Amino acid sequence: MWDAEWLEEDYAWAAAYRRWLAGKCPGCKMDLVETTAMQDGGPAHTYHVPTPRRCYACDARIEAQEEADKKGSLRPQAKIWQIEQTS
Repeated sequence: MWDAEWLEEDYAWAAAYRRWLAGKCPGCKMDLVETTAMQDGGPAHTYHVPTPRRCYACDARIEAQEEADKKGSLRPQAKIWQIEQTS
């Protein structure tokens, strides 16, 4: 079996990526430095949330999951749902 070898540069890139992820909001994934910035006792920036779009692939998956849940599936969290485009 092949054993991957990480160079110091690989570890540095991995650490940089982890630091980059740590600087993101877990909800919106925007930079925390920007989204938490304060100015004159209030938020430094304002934000607009446009009307959301619907992902019809996710919609079909959610519908299938809800139908499976109605049937009483054992540990539904363990199921892996694959989405296949039909047209």
